[in-house]
Amino acid sequence: MKYYFTIFLSMISFLFYGQRFEIVGAEYQGEHSPVKGEIYIDIDNKSIAMEINGKEMTLTKMSLKRGDVGELFCFKETVDLKQRFKFSPNKERKGDLVNVSHIMTYTVVQSFSNKRSEFIYYLIKKKRNLR
Repeated sequence: MKYYFTIFLSMISFLFYGQRFEIVGAEYQGEHSPVKGEIYIDIDNKSIAMEINGKEMTLTKMSLKRGDVGELFCFKETVDLKQRFKFSPNKERKGDLVNVSHIMTYTVVQSFSNKRSEFIYYLIKKKRNLR
C-alpha cells in the first residue's frame, strides 16, 4: 500500500509543476539577436516569470489554453496592452535550430494605437531537478 501511495504522489508532482526553459536566441523583425535568459511557466498559478539579459518580469493571472500537440497559448489583456505567448515544439530541427526544443512567439499589441510587435525566442527545455 505504501508503494502505491508513493507512486501516486510522484505522479501528482509531475502533473503539478511548471515548465522551465533556457533562452538561447531571439529574432525581432527578421534579425537575430544574442539573448540569454530563462522562462518559467507556472501552470498552477497561471503565471510566467521571465529573466532576459538580466531583466526580470513576472506576468500573473494569465489565461492558458492548449493548442495542437505540445502547444500552449498564454494571454494577458489590460486596458493598455494585449500580450500573447505561443509556446510550440520545434519541428524544424535543422541547421542553427538543431538544439532548440521549443519556439516562443511573444506578441504585444498596444490597445489604443494598434501598434504590434512580435518577438520570437528560441528555447531549450530544462530538465526538472528531483530533490
